[in-house]
Amino acid sequence: SIVWARVVGELGAGKAFEDALTKSLEVATVREARCIVLQTPAELRPTGANRKKIAALFARIPPEGTLRFWEPHGMWEREDVIDTARSAGALPVFDVAREEPASGQVLYTRLRALGAQTTPSAAALERVAKRVQGRREVFVVLEGSRGAALRVKSGLVATLARHNSAREAGIVPHATTPLPRPLVAEDEEQ
Repeated sequence: SIVWARVVGELGAGKAFEDALTKSLEVATVREARCIVLQTPAELRPTGANRKKIAALFARIPPEGTLRFWEPHGMWEREDVIDTARSAGALPVFDVAREEPASGQVLYTRLRALGAQTTPSAAALERVAKRVQGRREVFVVLEGSRGAALRVKSGLVATLARHNSAREAGIVPHATTPLPRPLVAEDEEQ
């Protein structure tokens, strides 16, 4: 996946914005990125003008083969996030360890680290497993180190297996079993 540069997420204008956007789209094309993620900062308020900017930005992504996701930070209400993302042709990103995801067959989630806790607890992994079941495709991004990401991926797959739903839901470790419906775990370094 490609996460747009911060300057793009700020929805500004000018040369720095255009250069970052162009470079991100070039990298996405070269890497044949499956996902493009727009992260907007907490300072970006839920205004009509910002909703239009988000939609205009996503309209610049060629529609073929790329999933579009929006991860807002700040004061956005859940339903407003869902409506804004869908209006822009994107899918909303939520931390499914902490909140219910939006409905749909494709899910992209970022599991956020809090303070010293850099990996989700067993209870959080149980919540994640329940919330990703039945999805066609799931992308999980973990804050923290690569080692933590691999531990969480293993824990999540084991939790899904205990629920006897990993194969039924088509969610298996991407690195070991390339099925059409993988669980893709990434860390912040990617």
